[in-house]
Amino acid sequence: MSTFLRQLGAACARHGIRTLLVWIAVLLIGGIGVWQAGPQLSNDFKIPGTEAQDGLDIISERFPELAGLTAQVIVESPDDHPIETHRDQVQRVVDQLSAVPHVTQAADPWSELLRTPTISTDGRFALINVQLDLALGQDDDGALDTIETVAADSTKAGMPASVGGQIYQLTSVPLSPLELVGVAIALIILAITFRALLPAVLPVITGLLGVSIAMTGVLIVAQWVDISTTTPTLAIMIGLAVGIDYCLFIVSRHRSQLVHGWNVVDSIAMANATSGGAVIFAAITVVIALCGLIVSGIPFLAVMGLCAAAAVAVSAVIAVTAIPALMGLMGERLRPRYARASRRSGQEETRKHAAKHSKQSASQWWVSVITARPWITIAVVLVFLSAVVIPAKDLRLSLPDNGTEPVGTPARDTYELVANEFGDGANAPLLIIGGIIQSEDPLGLVDELADRVEQVDGIRSIQIATPNRNADLAAVIAIPEAASNDPATEKALENLREAADTWERELGVEDIHVTGMVAARMDVTARLTDALVPFASLVVGLALIVLTVVFRSLWVPLTATIGYLLSIGAAFGVTSMIFSWGWFTGPLRISNTGPVICFMPIMALGVLFGLAMDYQVFLVTRMREYWTHGEDARQAVKKGFASSAPVVVAAALIMVSVFFGFIPSGSFYVQPIALALAVGVAIDAFIVRMTLIPAVMMVLGKRAWRFPRALDRVVPHVDVEGVAMDHLSDHMEWKRVNGPAILRMEDVRINEGGQTVASCDELIVWPGEVIQLDGPPSQVRTLMCAAAGLIRADQGIIVVRDNDARDRSSWMRANIPIMLRASWAHMIASDAEESDKNLVLVDCPVTEQVRDQLISATVEQEGALIVGPQAGNSGFVVTRTVKIGGDA
Repeated sequence: MSTFLRQLGAACARHGIRTLLVWIAVLLIGGIGVWQAGPQLSNDFKIPGTEAQDGLDIISERFPELAGLTAQVIVESPDDHPIETHRDQVQRVVDQLSAVPHVTQAADPWSELLRTPTISTDGRFALINVQLDLALGQDDDGALDTIETVAADSTKAGMPASVGGQIYQLTSVPLSPLELVGVAIALIILAITFRALLPAVLPVITGLLGVSIAMTGVLIVAQWVDISTTTPTLAIMIGLAVGIDYCLFIVSRHRSQLVHGWNVVDSIAMANATSGGAVIFAAITVVIALCGLIVSGIPFLAVMGLCAAAAVAVSAVIAVTAIPALMGLMGERLRPRYARASRRSGQEETRKHAAKHSKQSASQWWVSVITARPWITIAVVLVFLSAVVIPAKDLRLSLPDNGTEPVGTPARDTYELVANEFGDGANAPLLIIGGIIQSEDPLGLVDELADRVEQVDGIRSIQIATPNRNADLAAVIAIPEAASNDPATEKALENLREAADTWERELGVEDIHVTGMVAARMDVTARLTDALVPFASLVVGLALIVLTVVFRSLWVPLTATIGYLLSIGAAFGVTSMIFSWGWFTGPLRISNTGPVICFMPIMALGVLFGLAMDYQVFLVTRMREYWTHGEDARQAVKKGFASSAPVVVAAALIMVSVFFGFIPSGSFYVQPIALALAVGVAIDAFIVRMTLIPAVMMVLGKRAWRFPRALDRVVPHVDVEGVAMDHLSDHMEWKRVNGPAILRMEDVRINEGGQTVASCDELIVWPGEVIQLDGPPSQVRTLMCAAAGLIRADQGIIVVRDNDARDRSSWMRANIPIMLRASWAHMIASDAEESDKNLVLVDCPVTEQVRDQLISATVEQEGALIVGPQAGNSGFVVTRTVKIGGDA
């Protein structure tokens, strides 16, 4: 993959304008699609198979009058007299509401169909329940505006009226300009990190481009798939954060290479191959975790996860294409000024400036402090995180009602007015339905069922008890004593369902369901809570597997996974402190405390998994790199940390700032998720990955890298560290100093049976050369086979046209012809001439025609020929003769 990313980065850098135009065209096409269709979002959280959802499906089919949205209109007496003295005025409001399009019924507060009139305890307020034939998110054709007009006219006429209810459920994307604060903070962090504004702007531009494209895609898909209003916001929040971070990694690598004098295009290609590879790996882990939400069996959550995963995927693709394009267009302007000046003044000055600006004293100081007494560090971190995790036990989950809407909105004001005047339960009706087709007295049976319901603990009163038009389905609307998110209402729901079997048996009512929107919200919350443990197990198992493959170690995955669990627990603990205990709600502009959105834990689990693995890989792979290069295990921890910590710090700060930007103006849906992600990233990056993990690695020492041989044989090798690109990076530095070579062989040794059978101290072949190898024929052939990728060298460097034999032997076998038999000569020569091969190896006699073909295909095309001793007197005009086993 690294080779592909290198080639992709180089191509995008050379064709920057074309690359960017393609992405802009994609964005414009998506924008036109959204403009033509318009967003079709909803907050219809359905879970097939739950009792409440089954009941709602039955109502939709057999009692459609109760199946649509509802609205509440509460009217107040204009004087000190009871509202009943103004009954005529109230009736006029009822009649006007009944005439509104899509309204199937506006219930008279004194209607005989109501078992209890909907009049407040003090007699000053009347509640008009309005039933519509609209589904959630469906275009209301102005019904809401007309209902609000009726209420406004009543208020002008002297009788105050206000509107609330389900009809106010959001069907638009809840975003505000305050989200840009997080982006502005990210820009400042990037400018400080790069010590320049221009490179800081690039990740922000591409991050915004990525989420814009992802957003248009989500809104277009919403024409055919039910997507909640929360989904685009989450996709933007997650996609923007990871998009800026991903681009930061690539730009940072490019800038560091420019400091060391790299050519712009070569540097972009290498940055895309190394940091771009890490970006792709990080994106894959986040995408897998988010797609894992499918296992919850909850459709709206699966769609939410898939949309967020799509945003991450788009951000990753943008990072490895648009960023190289922009960097290519910026050219030398991204090279730091001191590097440009020193490049003009000489290489020695370049090295001095690079050393000066690459010091990481803060990182070195920190890792020295936390590893000086690693056991103390581990103890302090564990005690702190354990204390932060404890409040998580008080975290309560729920789905929203109008009580979570912003203060001052009609939905929230009416909700509180109804709660104050009619009791909290008036906003949380429970609907009990059951089949009564066998009854000879359906009205009597419905009344008897209502009496039983009213006796259940937690039920305050019965609002309506009636059969449907066919008299085969009973419907009882029960008003609980407490609000919808109160545990007492959950208990009342349990009591009703437990009593259902008895009622079916004693009353003869068939298939009783306790349903309604409140019951559906509770069922969704319960199902999400039940799915939390299986999903967490999946994520933890995935973390162990992924990290075992990456690091080829057992201790590293174990400690990383434990750290992830501590981070997620601490994130839940802090969320509970704020939403359950009410801490810091003022500064954070959080107006609703209590239960948080029920899919927050499972969403945070998925997103934080990917981010935690990203930081773990970025930090620990550098430690492993130093270990594999011969450093002492403990020194490898310090050097690896100091090398990678600054970029991780910047990346984590960007994540935190973007997530926090969604808190002050966020909705009930978004605020707890944004808070949990911001806190989770901060704790995971700064406390777990940059404090706990280095201390643990210091304690483990060499044991951290031990891997059982049995596993080593079966676990695949994954080059996430970019070892292949490190080889190429070293060669590109050599190339920058010495120039482009066709073939570079240095300190090559090929062994067999413990003995060296062929060796070459140095062989550099330049474009246009014909090299004659002089030495024992068997050794010459062995080295030529190694140069063609047919034999793997045990030691040394073999590079052909920037392709290292250690990582690109398959390319070499496909692209470097070697003539070992005269019978192959014509075929290989013809192929070389047609495909313009850069290097051909010849160790057999050839005809004059073949010789001319080879020279035409190689030497005359800035390629090269290497001729062995068995080529005999084939007539090649040799540029140099190289003695095998000695210096070139």
